[in-house]
Amino acid sequence: MRLEGATRQLCKLGFGNKALPRVRFAHPSPSASTSRSLIKKRTKKERYDVTVSREYIRQIFRGLEGGNDEAFLNHVSDDVDWIVVGTHPLAGHYHSKGEFVTGTCAKLEKVLQEDAQLYVDHLVIRDDHAVVILRLLATAKNGMRFDHRYCWIMTFSNKVITKVRAYLDSAMITRLFWENSISDRYDIKK
Repeated sequence: MRLEGATRQLCKLGFGNKALPRVRFAHPSPSASTSRSLIKKRTKKERYDVTVSREYIRQIFRGLEGGNDEAFLNHVSDDVDWIVVGTHPLAGHYHSKGEFVTGTCAKLEKVLQEDAQLYVDHLVIRDDHAVVILRLLATAKNGMRFDHRYCWIMTFSNKVITKVRAYLDSAMITRLFWENSISDRYDIKK
């Protein structure tokens, strides 16, 4: 309806219908550089040829389960794209392995006792993607029991983790840092 009103206004001003520009939308054509002929279709065998296996993922996480962060981090790309989703002190978009370690692992080490135990609860793999549900059993420095579950959606490239979306319990993480403040920046009591 608004377009008709605008057309009437243009006609009143003497522009007529010719003043209205003809809009053309760009559609990919067969001759375009992004033509379908250039896009390689994967065969059925290639679609089901898994880049990473269940055993490989379990092997990667054995390091974390045994308390050896370095063994796990050796399988993470230096320029990993890691997003920790939520509204808590660990949430953020980390553009490298170093940023992720500083933004999450280093903070957790300051508020958790050393007896933390991490387990892989569930694992789903498709092509070069894996969904891993983790369970962390730990005790905070103040004695709070920290029974937490994580869901990591990971993308692999040449068996290296290049992208992660991590979903955590925002309320539990916030409570952990509320009761075990590590700095004024995360002291949310104020």
